[in-house]
Amino acid sequence: MDSLTLIEKFALLHRGGALAQCPVGGAVKPLTDSTGVARPANGGDYVDAVQGHLGGSGDTLGVYPLFKHQNMWQVHWMAVDLDDGDASLIHARNVQALLSKFGIFGIVETSQSKGYHVWVYLQNPVSALLARRAMTGACRIVDAPTQEVYPKQTDLRSGQIGNCLRLPYPYGAATGRTCGIDDDDTPMELNTYVDHAWTRLASPASIRQLLPLYVDPEPVDDPLERTRSGDNFGGLAADIWEADTWNDRSNDLCTFACSLLGQDFSDDAIIALLYELDNKMCKYVGRSDRQVRIRGILEGAKREKLHLDGAST
Repeated sequence: MDSLTLIEKFALLHRGGALAQCPVGGAVKPLTDSTGVARPANGGDYVDAVQGHLGGSGDTLGVYPLFKHQNMWQVHWMAVDLDDGDASLIHARNVQALLSKFGIFGIVETSQSKGYHVWVYLQNPVSALLARRAMTGACRIVDAPTQEVYPKQTDLRSGQIGNCLRLPYPYGAATGRTCGIDDDDTPMELNTYVDHAWTRLASPASIRQLLPLYVDPEPVDDPLERTRSGDNFGGLAADIWEADTWNDRSNDLCTFACSLLGQDFSDDAIIALLYELDNKMCKYVGRSDRQVRIRGILEGAKREKLHLDGAST
């Protein structure tokens, strides 16, 4: 393993189920082969793609973390995307410090926007369920937001690939962004980042230590949120949900939220359904500002509803 190149180590750290194209300012979507099949984030072609990501000769990449092995959904890494304004770095450092108390090395990366990612790379893959609960528990203890914990899914249905996270160090990134940072917030060189991560891989046993920190979320007392299959709502919301393509995804997300408000869905239920719909649309999936955007759609729909209600009186 010591004979591996820097690019090979970077690729192995970020292995997953599939690759994503993540152009700056553009839509995130699966990177597919000539037959339309999502390209795996593993193997020789994957290493070549990573070389293009780092060197500028290929796509800017993200990785969908879940892959199936021995009938179990597993991951090679876990992370949290923190985009909570000025508090983001504080949250990132708090998560990093909490992980350190359990002997787990978390490495902080500046995201594409003004947020931060905390990555944990694993010696051996663990179940997606263990990884998600462990990282969620760590964030919960230090009051860091948990909406953007990766992996976001613990299993996938046929045809699904989940949610991706952008990889650090894309060629041409803005100075000081999408790179690791030292304890004094100084940007790391790529080789330093890879060396730190490669020599401090977390063991599955250390990840399991975090499980007692996890608490199941309290169920929402809302009969309309019993399922998210689309069977519980009608009108324009159902039409948008069942569509295969969307001409204006931003407008359709807002219309969807407005329709649900008119059907007396709770805020929590609408937010959950907006995330589900966005997973299908891939409008904000993988973006560091996704949480803010989804919340903004709901608030905008509320304002629109108030305006319409006032006009009808």
